[in-house]
Amino acid sequence: MLRFFILLSVLASFVTHADNINTLITQAQANNVQAQYALALEYQQGKTTTRDLAEALYWFEKAAQAGNSKAMGQVADAYLNGLGTNKDPQQGLYWLTKLALTGSPQAQTALGQYYQALKNRSVNAQNLAQLWLHIASANDPKAQAQYDQLLEDKFNAQRARQVASINQLEQAVSDAEPSNEPSQTVDNEPTAHSANQDNGHAAKDYILLGVFICIMVGVIVWLRRKKQQRALQLQAEHTEKQSQNKKVNDQQLLLKRQKKQLETIFREVKRLQGENQKLQTQLAQTPKSAPPPPPAPANQKLALACAVLGFSPNEIPNEKALKIRYKQLSKIYHPDMKGSEEEMKRLNNAMKIVVASQKK
Repeated sequence: MLRFFILLSVLASFVTHADNINTLITQAQANNVQAQYALALEYQQGKTTTRDLAEALYWFEKAAQAGNSKAMGQVADAYLNGLGTNKDPQQGLYWLTKLALTGSPQAQTALGQYYQALKNRSVNAQNLAQLWLHIASANDPKAQAQYDQLLEDKFNAQRARQVASINQLEQAVSDAEPSNEPSQTVDNEPTAHSANQDNGHAAKDYILLGVFICIMVGVIVWLRRKKQQRALQLQAEHTEKQSQNKKVNDQQLLLKRQKKQLETIFREVKRLQGENQKLQTQLAQTPKSAPPPPPAPANQKLALACAVLGFSPNEIPNEKALKIRYKQLSKIYHPDMKGSEEEMKRLNNAMKIVVASQKK
């Protein structure tokens, strides 16, 4: 028996944690910063879900971009130490510096220790420029333009170095090849073969450059499409959630209205039952020699029928409204809906009496 309760408690705990994770995911996708940070911690610690450092970094970065200082520290640590991603000191310094600018003494100390550890090594001025322009680009369009230009210059410089390396390699291969022609001819008069070879090298360089540019353009287009798809997915999930919440609110409102109607009907029935009990008491006290009491007047039957349907005898609605009310009460009194046959018969009789009174 004890094992059963232990197993039951473990299952209940598992279901509760699963519900908490699903709730955090929904709130995080709706751009709730606190939920994004909490979800990232869940993925980082792996206590209530599978440990996933890459997913943790994704949600930490989302929260950091929204200004969460704790998330900034987590993102800086991830990039500096390669947690959930490859090491990227430039990105790590960016987030650490941004956190230090918010006034965090821990970040300021960590930043000082990082530069102190460099000792005699010089700091690349271009890297510092990139760091500060990246930080300023969030609030300054001019800084954004300069940051983009700096990235473009770095890309062009890297591409030029790659092309130069290719040229040097080809030149080394060309110099290593044996020459069958006399040295005097090579020194004094360039041949058509060497000219064609130079043209071939230039063509190879252009082809390699074109392939590299095509690959970079393809990667940029793919990243933009992926980002757009992610945004559309989040928007669709948010819209669906709003629609579901509206349906739930409408159903709750309908249930409240029906509950009020039932309470009104119940009070009216109680009142009529009390009056009926008083009449029965008076009849019991009447001498036996007295003539039998007359049958209940039609007005009393109509009042009872109206009470069952939830209307006042003086304000009986039209036949269409009566049918709507009858359908609503049938869902409550029907035996298949936790009602009883006796209650259903009482409802049918009340409906007949009210309809008959309208036809007179």
